Amino acid sequence: MAARLFDIAPQLWPHLDEYDRIAFRSISRDGRRAHDCLLEHLCIHDLWGRQVDASPADMESGIRAMLRRGCRPRALMLRFQGGATEQEHLARG
Repeated sequence: MAARLFDIAPQLWPHLDEYDRIAFRSISRDGRRAHDCLLEHLCIHDLWGRQVDASPADMESGIRAMLRRGCRPRALMLRFQGGATEQEHLARG
């Protein structure tokens, strides 16, 4: 069953929105592997200075795990606002 899920994921992917993709990732290890292999863009951010539960080491560990599962994003965005609020960020343009 899991192998089938991994095989059909590329056909399903264009029809899933962001929330469906997250749900797909959470259903199993194979779902996580399929999600990570199909991920084209990776964005890591601190939510405009709001409290984040993950330390930089935790984030690095998560990224490394995604790479081990086959994640090969074509684009990587790192957004750390250093405590700025979302409104301050938007005001800076």
